[in-house]
Amino acid sequence: MNRLPNGITSVADLAEVTADGLSSAFDISKYEGALGFLLSARNKAGTNPTLGIKLQHSSDNDADPYTDVGGGAFTALTDTTALQLLVIDKNALKQYVKVAFDIGGTDTPKYEAAVALIGDFKYAPDIGG
Repeated sequence: MNRLPNGITSVADLAEVTADGLSSAFDISKYEGALGFLLSARNKAGTNPTLGIKLQHSSDNDADPYTDVGGGAFTALTDTTALQLLVIDKNALKQYVKVAFDIGGTDTPKYEAAVALIGDFKYAPDIGG
């Protein structure tokens, strides 16, 4: 029987991307199993714009430097709108995940982009009551 995952949250909030950068760190320790990373992005401006987006991870968000996640790169964007999904087993990831943005092009390239995490919590969330 198929079922929906019980957790969805933002890893990189919707924002304009006009320069290379990193999202804040996101702790994935409360999740288990296969995790879906859903990218929603669209080009807003620029000539020959490109946007590379990939996941990076670290075991402690401090001394352990962030490195690229194997299989954690979305297909590069050009002057289009994109909705992409990466599925990565939680056991292949370190505890903290960031989203790295690499923008290119001329004439002030700009995108809007967001990445959400879809997955199962280890424990059912407390919804009160």
